[in-house]
Formats: sequence, structure tokens, C-alpha cells
Amino acid sequence: MKFSIRNKLLLSSGIIILTVVISFIFIIVTLNESKKVSERNIEIYAPSEALVNELYALINDSKMLSKNWVFIEQINETPDKKKLKALQDTVFLQLKKKIDPKVTFWDEQSKEIYNNTCIGITDTLFPLHTTIMESLNSIENYEDPMVAFTINPMMMEGGELIVVTDNILENLKKLQKNIVKLSTDGYNKSKESFGSFQLVLIILGIILTAVTVVSAYVTMQSIVEPIRKIRDDILDKSKGIFILKKDKINNDEIGEMVKALELMTSNMIDIVKNIKGASNGLALSSSKVNETSKSISSGANIQASSTEEVSASMEEMNASISQNRNNAESTEQIALKVSGDVNNISESVNATTKAMQDITDKISIIGDISFQTNILALNAAVEAARAGIHGKGFAVVASEVRKLAERSKVAANEINEVSIRGVNIAEKAASELAGLVPEINKTASLVQDISGASLQQDTGAEQINQVIQELNNIAQQNASAASELSYSSKDLNEQSGELMNIISFFKINKE
Repeated sequence: MKFSIRNKLLLSSGIIILTVVISFIFIIVTLNESKKVSERNIEIYAPSEALVNELYALINDSKMLSKNWVFIEQINETPDKKKLKALQDTVFLQLKKKIDPKVTFWDEQSKEIYNNTCIGITDTLFPLHTTIMESLNSIENYEDPMVAFTINPMMMEGGELIVVTDNILENLKKLQKNIVKLSTDGYNKSKESFGSFQLVLIILGIILTAVTVVSAYVTMQSIVEPIRKIRDDILDKSKGIFILKKDKINNDEIGEMVKALELMTSNMIDIVKNIKGASNGLALSSSKVNETSKSISSGANIQASSTEEVSASMEEMNASISQNRNNAESTEQIALKVSGDVNNISESVNATTKAMQDITDKISIIGDISFQTNILALNAAVEAARAGIHGKGFAVVASEVRKLAERSKVAANEINEVSIRGVNIAEKAASELAGLVPEINKTASLVQDISGASLQQDTGAEQINQVIQELNNIAQQNASAASELSYSSKDLNEQSGELMNIISFFKINKE
């Protein structure tokens, strides 16, 4: 059965963990017991002792307050009388309510003393207090001989109230001693528990140490020693010593590791042998590559020289094509400019024609105005004639206005004739320019076609030139690569020799 390192470690760890768990359980149990004792001392006995002391002081105060009620305080509702009433009505009950939960944890004797004391207080002492308070509740009662005869003996030494109070106080003293004893016993028990806890810790520490040492020793013998042998074997391999060994192999992961190392050693021996054979073949091949690279370098140099000559011729042709293309572009720009100028002139002539037509229209309006003015002048002359001598001056003005209107009409007719002739001339010029524009545009289009063809020739020539340049670069690269290949083959030959020296580092004897 295979007992792996994992199982060994798990067994060793399990033993240690089991020991730790058992130790932890013992510690928890001991600590819980010690905690219970400590909590009982802190939460039960110490508070119980304080509360019993408080009850003792309360009963002792009641004796003094009762004497004051009987012999000193004759006025009603004095502080001492109020205090005695409060002691009986509230203070004792509140204190008893605090003590009762603690009584459960006391011993039987303390419980009995406490219960008898409480019965004595409520059934005997407090009724006596009530008798005193009810009998002496006014100044007249203090002066009543019968009341004094009944009450005063109770308060004398050996009186009923004094005896009852002293008995209760005596019981409370016994109870105090019992509570102190319980607290002391609990403290001693806590010390004993702590001592036991220390002893348990020491014993468990010894056991845990022994288990850990034994587990470590067993683990070292079954794991560390085989690993140390593997380390020595690896150090030998780092020195180039690959020797197959036949050692005893454990039935665990370390044994599997040893098997893997033996397999690696066998493979390395085969690899080293193969590398030695390959390095010899590599040296022979590198010599052949060197001769071939020299031949390639010579042919590449010839090819590079030829491509340089072709490239120079293509650059000259490319320069001529570029010059033709530039001239065609310049001619195209001039033709386009002339076409644009002619269009602008044609537009100007059309605008002039339109302006003259507008002038003709305006002149006709002036003629109409002159005609209307002449009619008005005739009307004015008729009216002046009717006016006789009074309209004579007005008749002269009307005559002059009519003459001015006639001259304006003659001038308007002349201007109209001139404008009509100008319009005809402008329309003729516009027609001639319109016929000239298509010819100019056709010329520009032809020049543009020439420019495009030149551009295509230029582009094609440039592409051919680029191809030749690339071919030239490739030829030069081939020449350079062939030269580098020649040097590389030499380096390869040298490195193959160096590889043989390196391989000689390995020792591959088999046992």
C-alpha cells in the first residue's frame, strides 16, 4: 500500500491536532469551573456580604430610632420618626428584594438563619414598632401615665423590643460569618482551580512537546533524508554528471520524484549524444552555406547595378512628362480665366442693355409729363384770356411753360432714339460674346484632357520608377543578406565548434 507524504503529514498533523484538541478541552473545562467560582464570588457572595451588613445596620438604626421616638422626639413628624416609618414601610422591603435572589446560592444554614431573621423582623419587631408609633402619636399620649407604663418598659434594658432587636442582630452576625465563610471557601476553591489549571497546562505542554518531537523525528527520517539524497543527485547533475543509479525507492511522492529524475537522466544522456551528432552535421552544413552565400552575393551586386541604370533613365523620362503636364495645366488655367472674363463681360453687357431699356422707359414717362404740361399751359392761357388784363402776367408764364414742355419733349425723343441705338449695339455685343464662350470652354476642356493624360503618364512613370527603386533596394538587400549570410555561416561554424566544447562538459557514463 502506498503511504504518501501527504498521508504521513496528515497522520503527524492529526496526532498533534488531537493532542491540541484534548488539551484545549481540558483547558476549557478547567477555565469554566474557575470562571463559575469567580463569578459566584463576584456576583453572589461579595454582594450578599454587603447587603447583610446593610441589613444589620438598618436593624441597629431601628433600635436607636425607637428609643428616640419614646424618650426624645415628642413632636410629630420629626426626621427620626419619618425615618423609622420609612424603614418599616419601604426601606426594609427594598433591601429584602435585593437579598432574596442571592439566597438561592447560599448554604442551608445561612438560608435558615436568613428566613428566621426575616420572620422575626416582620412578625415581631415591626409590630412592636407599630405599637410604639400608634401609642405615642401625640403630645398628650406622652403625658399619659398608662401609656408610659406600657411603653417605657419595652425600651428598658431587658425590655421586649430591646431583646427582640438584639436577637435579630445576633442572628445577622451569624449570617455575616456564614457569608464570609462562603466567600472565603469560594476564593480558596478558585485558587485550587487555578492551581489545577496550571498543573494541567504543564502536563499538556509536556505531552504536546513530546508528540511534536516524535512526529518531527519520524517526518525527518521518512521525508528529509530522501530529499537530501535527491539534492545531492541534482547537485551532481548541475556539474554535468549524468549517471544512472539504482537506489532503494520509497513508495511515496519522493519515490516518484526519484523515478522522474532517473528518467530525466536517461533522456539527457540521449539528448547529449544527439546534440554531439547534430553539431558535427551543423559544422559541415555551415561550410556549404558559406560557399552558396558568396555566389548569391555576386549575382545580387550585378542585378543592383542594372537596376540603378534603368532607374536613372526613368527619372529623366519622368522629368519630361512632368514638364508637359505643368505646361498643360498653365494653358488650362489661362483658358478658364479667359472664359470667366468673357462671361463677366457678357453679364456686364446684359446689365447695360437692361439699364438702357430702363432709361427708355423713363424717357417715355418724361415725354408724357411734357405732353401733360403743354395741355396744362394751354388751359392756363385760356383762363388768363378770360381774366383779361388781370391774367396777362399769368398768360406770359403759361406761354413760357408750354415752350419749356415742348423743348423737354423734343429732348426726350432724342434721348429715346440714342438709347434704342445703344440697346441694339449692346444686344449685338452680347450675342457675339455668347457665341465666343462655348469655343473658349471647348479649348479649356481639350487642354484639361491633355493635362489629365499627362498626369496619368506622370503617375504611371512614377509607379514604374518606384518599382525599379524597390527592385534596386531588393537587389541591394539581397547582396547585403548574402554577405551577412556568409559571415553568419562562418559564425555558425565557429559556434558549432564551441557547442562541441560545451557538450564535452556532460559526463554520460551509465552504471
